[in-house]
Amino acid sequence: MLMDAIKRNSILADTLRPTVRAIRRSQWRRRSRRVIADYLRSHSVRKLHIGADGVSLDGWLNTDIRPAPHEAYLDAAQPFPFEDGSFQYITSEHVIEHLSYEEGLRMLRECRRILTPGGRVRIVTPDLRVYIDMFTGTVSDQQFLADKLAATQWPRTASRACMILNLQLREWGHQFIYDRVSLRESLAIAGFSNVGETVPGVSEDPNLNGVDARDQLPDRDLNAYESMVFEAWGKAD
Repeated sequence: MLMDAIKRNSILADTLRPTVRAIRRSQWRRRSRRVIADYLRSHSVRKLHIGADGVSLDGWLNTDIRPAPHEAYLDAAQPFPFEDGSFQYITSEHVIEHLSYEEGLRMLRECRRILTPGGRVRIVTPDLRVYIDMFTGTVSDQQFLADKLAATQWPRTASRACMILNLQLREWGHQFIYDRVSLRESLAIAGFSNVGETVPGVSEDPNLNGVDARDQLPDRDLNAYESMVFEAWGKAD
């Protein structure tokens, strides 16, 4: 009897879960309309932060798929609720790898659409080549292996490289990990005619310099080792 009751409760919870998520999204959207309107009205230089995850950048419209009270709701895989040419800057740190390849293209196309002519987007994401070189032995960095396992608390097996490669591709909802060639190609497909590469925490544009939250963490060296950073912009009118 007890097991039957537990099973019924589990089925009921599974049935209600999509409804609860839909209610939350509706609440977030209603609140976000006010947050977005207030931001657009009060900022002449408009900057969009995709995937804030509770980290608030001063002077930016901070957004997330599970927004904190001070953030606006934004699903990066769906059309953005902004008019064409609404923003001069966009930053997205460790977000695009949580989308499928097709969703990633959609996100980049939306970034291109809502940027002003000459506006710039900054994308920070893990570099697949780092993990492939680690696994194949092309690059042997024992400190990276040790630091990665310590930071993630992943199991320390006989093949540390095997463990890191598998879990980096699958953990945290990762769906598609880019290398430099594939991300450059996606940016070009999305309509960006200029693409430049830099490193975490650094940009030639003062509005994007120092915006990376992970560059402020104690394991910033680990993030710098495994991340790649691209900035892209279209032609100005």
